[in-house]
Amino acid sequence: MAKTPIVLDQSLFREDPEVELIAWLAEDETVVEADQAIAQISTAKVIVEIASPTAGQLRRLRQPHDLIHAGEVIGVIEHD
Repeated sequence: MAKTPIVLDQSLFREDPEVELIAWLAEDETVVEADQAIAQISTAKVIVEIASPTAGQLRRLRQPHDLIHAGEVIGVIEHD
């Protein structure tokens, strides 16, 4: 089974070295569609929804209120 990491876009870190994972919008181990909103993060200025990079089963690796730095993986999508 292939795994696609969920990594936040570098543009979210232009003004802040870290962002906060506010909430997951999809439950752990549920099947999600490509481009489905799966999480919300907060920068100093905005709240942004994060979309699934591909269809498959979500595996969450981080918890709400965790601080995320550029390049960190917050979850993976397992798919065939």
